[in-house]
Amino acid sequence: SQGTEISSVLKYDNVNSNKLVHPHEKPIELLNQIMNNCTFPGGKIIDPFSGSGVTCESAKKLGRYYIGIEKNKEFYDKIVKRLS
Repeated sequence: SQGTEISSVLKYDNVNSNKLVHPHEKPIELLNQIMNNCTFPGGKIIDPFSGSGVTCESAKKLGRYYIGIEKNKEFYDKIVKRLS
């Protein structure tokens, strides 16, 4: 039997500019799909440039362990709030 190939083109709406935490924030639905396709529950995720914290939020939601690193205090504080 033939397997189903996952498309390399992913289409998601941009995050509404009024809701952006970080200028380069990605839609959480995009991160959820990537994480579901590329990791297993209980896996470990590291995001060395966390920015908005959306990768950590997705990891937490999907049952992955995560480490987020962000040097900008303003963004770090927003990540802490997002994850609480």
